[in-house]
Amino acid sequence: MCAKVIKYGDVSGVETDFVHAPVGLYHAKAAEVAARNSNNTDEPMVEVRFELTKDADGKKLKKNYANVWYYAPLDPEASWARRLKELVVAYGLKASGGNLATIQGKEVMLRLKEDTDQDGEYRPRIAKILKAGEVEATAAEEEEDEEVEEEEEEGEEEEEGVDLDEMSRDELKAFIKEEELEVKVLKSDSDDDIRAKISEFLEDEEEEEEEAEEEAEEEDEGDNYDTLSVAELKQELEDRELNNKGTKKVLVARLRADDAEEPV
Repeated sequence: MCAKVIKYGDVSGVETDFVHAPVGLYHAKAAEVAARNSNNTDEPMVEVRFELTKDADGKKLKKNYANVWYYAPLDPEASWARRLKELVVAYGLKASGGNLATIQGKEVMLRLKEDTDQDGEYRPRIAKILKAGEVEATAAEEEEDEEVEEEEEEGEEEEEGVDLDEMSRDELKAFIKEEELEVKVLKSDSDDDIRAKISEFLEDEEEEEEEAEEEAEEEDEGDNYDTLSVAELKQELEDRELNNKGTKKVLVARLRADDAEEPV
C-alpha cells in the first residue's frame, strides 16, 4: 500500500532564530500594510508589520529581531485615533484621504517599550512612531534615556501634553468637553476628584489600545468583552435591557453573567 504524498515548498530560507528586540529606538521598514476589521468590534483598522532594520545610530543590527506590529483605527472619530495621526504624520501623508498602502517598504523610526505576551513573557510593543531620521534619543545619551523612562512612567497624560495637576476646575471641565470624555462632574466633586475621574477614563482608553494591538496575534478566547470600549459595553447592556451603570469591570462581569444566565 503506497503512502499518501503531502508535498510542501522549500523551507531552507525560512528564518527561525528571531528574538525579541530590547527596549529602545530603531529604524524600521513597513514590510506589510493591510486593512482589516477588528475581530471583536468589526471596527475598520490598519495593521502594519514592521521589520527592524538598524539601531538608533543607523548601524546594522547584529541580531535578527522579531517583527513588531502596529494597529490604528481608520475612523478619525475613534477614541484611539491619535495612533492613526501618529502614523500619518510619521510618513508625511496628507491629513485627510491619504493612502496608507503607499507606506509599504518605507522606513520610519520606532520607539519600543516593554510589554508581555499572553503567557507573561517579554515582548516589546511600539510606543511611538517617528519620522525617518528623527532621533529623540540614543543609547549613548544617558540623560535622554532617563527622560524617556520618565515619560513612559508618567503615562498617557504626559504623552498627550496634559498636566491635570496644573489645571483649574474650569480648565478640567473644558478639557472633558473638548476631548469628549465620558466623565460626569458633580457639584460635590473636589478638583482632585475630577482629576481622578479623568485619569481613570484615560487609563481605560489605553487598555483598549493595547487590547486592539494584541487581538490579531493571539487566539480568540471566550467572549472578548474586555476588548470593548465602555460605551460599547453600555450599549450592549442597554440593548439587553440591563443596568449599564458602573466601571468597565462591572459592565463586563454583568454581560458575562447574563450570557451564563446568572444574575450579578
